[in-house]
Parts: sequence; C-alpha cells; structure tokens
Amino acid sequence: MTVYASSRTPDGDDLFLNLEYNNRPVEDPTEEKRYGAELNYTWSGRNVRFRATLFVVRTADGMQVRHYYDDFYATYSDMAAAGIGTLRYGAEATALIRLAYRWNLTLAASAGRYRYADNPVVTVYADANNEVLDRNAASYMGDCSVGNTPQLTGFAGLNYYGPKGWGVQAEAAWTGNRFVEPSLVRRTSRIARQLAESP
Repeated sequence: MTVYASSRTPDGDDLFLNLEYNNRPVEDPTEEKRYGAELNYTWSGRNVRFRATLFVVRTADGMQVRHYYDDFYATYSDMAAAGIGTLRYGAEATALIRLAYRWNLTLAASAGRYRYADNPVVTVYADANNEVLDRNAASYMGDCSVGNTPQLTGFAGLNYYGPKGWGVQAEAAWTGNRFVEPSLVRRTSRIARQLAESP
C-alpha cells in the first residue's frame, strides 16, 4: 500500500488574470494540496500476469482563471476561482494472457468516481480595467462530476509475433461516463437568479 501527500504551485495562467496583456496577479494565491493512497495486488502464473489497483485521491485549494463574456454585466471578464477540491476513487485491473506460443491477449479495465468535493469561491473582474464585478461568490460545485475524463474504460489487444521479427496487433478500446465540465461561474447564486428571472 502506498500513501502520499504533496502540494503543487498553480500554473502561470492561473496566477494572473491575463498573462498576455495584464500583469495583475490573483488575490491570495495558494498551493494545491494532494493526498492519495493506492493498494496494489499482483499475481503471476504460467501463462497469465494479473495486476489490480484500488486508488483514492483528494485535492484541495486548487485555483483556476478563465476568460469569458459575461452576459449579465455585458463585458468581457476574467474569472478567478479558489478553493477547488476534488475526490477521485476507483479500481484498475490489467491482465496479460499468453494464448499460445506466438499469441498474447492483453485486457485492461478501470472504473471510478471523479467528483468535485468542495464549493470554491469565484471573483469576477472586468477584463478592460480589472474592476471587481462579483467578489468571493460561492460556486456550488460540490458533488458535480469532473468533466472531460471518462470514469469507465475498457481495452483489449491481441498480438501475434511472427517467426522473423514481424508481428500483427489488433486493439479495441471503450470509454464511458464522460461528462461535460461544469461551469464555475454558472453555479453561483448570481447566475442562478439571472436564469430564474429570464422570461
């Protein structure tokens, strides 16, 4: 079993409102904290090698800067979010099976749950002059699924090795439970009220 803890400095794009033409830094930058644990099991037989892993990863105090057009304020805006936290846990398994002298089969699968665990705070600035439009608004991200990452995967590969160094390989892969990334701004009370009042 492996247990670890680490911290990471935010990327440059997440430390300034806009690196291309605006050198204003975000307020109170913090390092992202990461805690995790893994439990591994390995088994080897005459024609089979198998490995399984259980994992859990918790992050906290993440930061993010995004640029967008704010319809409510009718201006281009910079969003700075702080206190982003996620929880990811699941299982992975792989197997290498020797079917015959020149034939191998590889199988792999993973299943997990990746979600936001905290409600970060969001500050919105006018891009033109850095005026604060919305300060420290709670973004209700808790329990939303993390986007752009499949939470179910499967893989199968069949290999044939020829007698003179050549080979043939066929592979198939599948992914599932992939979600759209939720918007930090759209999950604030301001946007929720705006949508509720729209005709």
